[in-house]
Amino acid sequence: MAFYLHLKPNDLEAAPSSRSLCSRRITKEYDLQLLVIFMVCSLRSNWREEKEAEEDYQKQVVRRRKGTDEEARWVYKQKRYHYGYKKHCLTNVQGIVQKVITTAANRSDTKEFIPLLQGANIPQGTAVLADKGYACGENRSYLQTHHLQDGIMHKAQRNRALTEEEKQRNKAISPIRSTIERTFGSIRRWFHGGRCRYRGLAKTHTQNILESIAFNLYRTPGIIMSSSLG
Repeated sequence: MAFYLHLKPNDLEAAPSSRSLCSRRITKEYDLQLLVIFMVCSLRSNWREEKEAEEDYQKQVVRRRKGTDEEARWVYKQKRYHYGYKKHCLTNVQGIVQKVITTAANRSDTKEFIPLLQGANIPQGTAVLADKGYACGENRSYLQTHHLQDGIMHKAQRNRALTEEEKQRNKAISPIRSTIERTFGSIRRWFHGGRCRYRGLAKTHTQNILESIAFNLYRTPGIIMSSSLG
């Protein structure tokens, strides 16, 4: 880390005693700033080292266990480490699952948004709702290109807070988008989903598909009854 001190021409022509006095005064002014910056840098460095050490330890623990799934990956989420896979689902407004994609846990959500929509035959003008984990320029451009309404929630960036308009938009999207969360919750409650019963990405994906089929079969009669009564 470098610091540059700008002096006036008169300061360079001053007598040696004046330069010494100026140097002492500058040192007093900048000592506290240097100390604070040094402490912040040290804390950041220690935090990164501790996090990397914890990740290495967790990986070593998994490798030592018998029957470890080598295709699964670690992800740090909600202040906890998780080892396994991630399920991405496309549903309709009633929560019926239409498409499932299974990836390693460390796979970014933004990379699976477009594959979820491809081949889904969504009519033009339909609003596609998604949480802020899928928010990125590429996904929004895809919706615009295919004449679909952008319903992706906005995500705050570093040094850029959400505007009041974006907050209101997220608030309007959230109650409708929460249908998918009820789908995940029902699969977990009815079929004990959310746990990998098999090792390997292909088998875990098959498990997710079977759970989605079972959910659709269990949920569809209730939807038909409610629509007929309505």
